[in-house]
Amino acid sequence: MDVQKTMEFILEQQAALTAHQQEQAGSIKALRDSTAELKAMVALHESDINVHREWLTELSAAMQRLTDQTQDGFVRAATKDRALRENLAGMAAGNAETRENLNILIRTVQDIIPRLPKQ
Repeated sequence: MDVQKTMEFILEQQAALTAHQQEQAGSIKALRDSTAELKAMVALHESDINVHREWLTELSAAMQRLTDQTQDGFVRAATKDRALRENLAGMAAGNAETRENLNILIRTVQDIIPRLPKQ
């Protein structure tokens, strides 16, 4: 076995290993950089998501208030409509009574007029 060739072989292998290690170190650095960029992007998107979540929460609350107000408005309108109908029904009954009284008065006057002395 030739010592010189063995030494050259070992040196070549060591050089190849060193080159490979440097290449791996570069890849690891690139992965770390990419990971840092991705973490920054995730943080940015999380911030956007939080803003949108707040908007959605506020919008949902506003829609709920609007729904409640609309429902209350319908209830008030129905109550006022019912009161108006009752009032109109009462007026109609009152008008019927007034007509009946007027008809009685007219008949009474018609009965009295023929009996009045002529002047």
